[in-house]
Amino acid sequence: MTHTLISFLGKAGNYQSTAYRFPDGEITTTRYFGLALRRKLQADRLVMFGTSGSAWDVICLDDDGVALSGEALDAVEAVETAVRANRVTQELLDPLAEPISRRLGFEVRFRVIGYADQMNEQLELLQAMNAEVSVNDQVSLDVTHGFRHLPMLALISALHLRTARRVNVQGLYYGAFEMKKDGIAPVMNLAGLLHIADWVSALSTFDKDGDYGVFADLIEQDGVSIEKANHLRQGAFF
Repeated sequence: MTHTLISFLGKAGNYQSTAYRFPDGEITTTRYFGLALRRKLQADRLVMFGTSGSAWDVICLDDDGVALSGEALDAVEAVETAVRANRVTQELLDPLAEPISRRLGFEVRFRVIGYADQMNEQLELLQAMNAEVSVNDQVSLDVTHGFRHLPMLALISALHLRTARRVNVQGLYYGAFEMKKDGIAPVMNLAGLLHIADWVSALSTFDKDGDYGVFADLIEQDGVSIEKANHLRQGAFF
């Protein structure tokens, strides 16, 4: 089973080295949170989504500011020029995927998307995310650096992937730069929103047909004993 981390890139020029604290207390310092999160989760793949004006140049540097060189140098320079002009294309990024994957030691993929400010682009984003995962995969999402409306789309995408691809959504992560305390930003896992969405869906099902057995798995996840959950299932059956 492949674990894919889907991350978003925000506007160019907004990246600075930041210390992040994970929920278990570990602190890591990085310019791009997606890479630190990939290391933490040990994800097999990193898929980065961004617009024509996103900070794609950040992928060409490690946390020490060292850039790709050698055969990828021309591709790096072309991307850096396009970032400044807000004209990054998929064709410019594709030549960087293999050398960056080789340098980092895991698969990295890049996807140029629209600004998702219109319905058609929002649907295209869902379709693009769906195309990047396989059935029964494990998926994590990182919404730290994207535009402010993207976390809402990421949540909808996570719900869609669970249904359309039957994936296991491991987490929905946000490195809260604005909530820094003593110079350290907390890392939040917003996966609880998915559980709330499950309750809303179950309520809708109950309103439709009166089957309160749909709550059994949910109360089990919330800490109610299996025995009591089974009573609910049996009661619904009878």
